[in-house]
Amino acid sequence: MRAHTLENQGAPFVGLPYDLSGVGWSASDPTKGFGFLSPLHYLVASHYGGATTIRAGGADGTVVAAAQQAVVPTGLGFSTSGGDISVGQLAAPLPRSAALPRYAVLDLNSTSTADSLSAYAGWPLLVYGRGDYGSPPGSPRVVEATVFTASDTAYASPNTGYMLTWNTTFLLEMGDSGSPLFARLTNPDGRPELAIIGSHSAVDVTNGINVHNFLGRRDVIDALNGIMTADGFALRVTGTT
Repeated sequence: MRAHTLENQGAPFVGLPYDLSGVGWSASDPTKGFGFLSPLHYLVASHYGGATTIRAGGADGTVVAAAQQAVVPTGLGFSTSGGDISVGQLAAPLPRSAALPRYAVLDLNSTSTADSLSAYAGWPLLVYGRGDYGSPPGSPRVVEATVFTASDTAYASPNTGYMLTWNTTFLLEMGDSGSPLFARLTNPDGRPELAIIGSHSAVDVTNGINVHNFLGRRDVIDALNGIMTADGFALRVTGTT
C-alpha cells in the first residue's frame, strides 16, 4: 500500500496483494481519504466535503498534488441530509506518470434496469480507514470485512441506499467519511484486483456498525457516469457482463 509516502510491504498486511495507490488524501488532513474513479474524479462524502489540495502516491514513489476544482453532489447515498455521494473534480487530471489504478465500481446487478442487492451479501471487503478516533487521529490503515447487508430503502429517512459492515471495522472508520470501501476480486488474468463498492458515511454507535454509501445501484452508477462523461472520462464497471 502506498499511502502518504509510506509503503506497507510486510507479509502481515492484509492489503499486500492489492494496489491501493488509487486512494488520495487531503494535503491539510492526511487521514482524509478519497478513492479515485479516474485521473480527474474521486469519491467525496457530501457531509464531510473534499479538500483544497488532493495528494496521491505516484508509481515511482513520489507524491503528486493537484487542486480541487469542484465537488458535484448526486443526491444519492446514505445521509440524513438527503444524499451523501458526491464526486470531486480536479482542476486538471493527475499526470499519467502517477499511474494510479483506475478503480471500477462493482456491478452485480442482473440487468441494466434491476438492482440485485442480495448478490452483494457476504462479499469479501477491504475497508480503508484510520486508527482510533481522537486528537491527533490515528494513521490510515486497512482492515478485512464482509458485507452485512445492502439496501435501497431508508435506514433513517430520507436516505436512499446504504451498505453495512459488522462492528469489527467500527472504530477504524470513526471520522473518515468518504473513504473507499473495496470489494476484493480476481481479474480474469489471475491478478488480485480491487473494485469500489461504497464509501464510508456514518457510524451506528448504538449497534457498533459502519454505514457506507452503496454504489452498486443503477441510479448511482448512472449518476457517477453522467458526471464523468461530461468531463471526457467514463466510469469503469466490473462484475456481471
